[in-house]
Amino acid sequence: MRAAPKPPGLLDDEHFTVDGTLLEAWASRDSFAPKPNPPQRGSGVRGRKLLRDLHESKTDPEARLYKKSAQGPSKPSYLGHVVTENRNGLIVQSCVTEAGRRGELDAALAMLKALAPRPREITVAADKGYQDEKCIVGMRALGVVPLVAGI
Repeated sequence: MRAAPKPPGLLDDEHFTVDGTLLEAWASRDSFAPKPNPPQRGSGVRGRKLLRDLHESKTDPEARLYKKSAQGPSKPSYLGHVVTENRNGLIVQSCVTEAGRRGELDAALAMLKALAPRPREITVAADKGYQDEKCIVGMRALGVVPLVAGI
C-alpha cells in the first residue's frame, strides 16, 4: 500500500486512530456447501481442518462465516479497516480483508507500515481488540507509539 499525497495543512501527521468493522457479504448462510476437493491439511493449528477448509459459499467463495462476539449467529462476512488522522477524522488508509481472528491486527500493521517512515514517531489509538503482543511489538518496530485501550 502506498500513502496518498496529502494537501498541506489538512491532515494531522502525528496522531492517528485505527479500527475495523464487520462487513456483511452478499451471500447467504444457506449458500455454504461442502467444497468438492477439500485440502489434505487444514489451515488450523497443527493442520487441523476448519470450517473454511471444508465449506465455501456458492455465490461468494471468498466470504467467510464470522461473528465478532460470542452472541449472535455467524454471517458471511469480510472485515473493513481504516486509519484516520485525529485532527479532522479523515481516512488516510483503508482496506478490506477476509474475516478472521488475525485479520484486524495484520491489516492495521500493513496500513501503518504504509504511513511509515516518518521523521518522528506517530501515535495510534486503538480499542482493546488490538491488545495483542505481536501487534504492539509490530507497531513499535514501525516507530508507532500504540495507545491501546486496556494496556
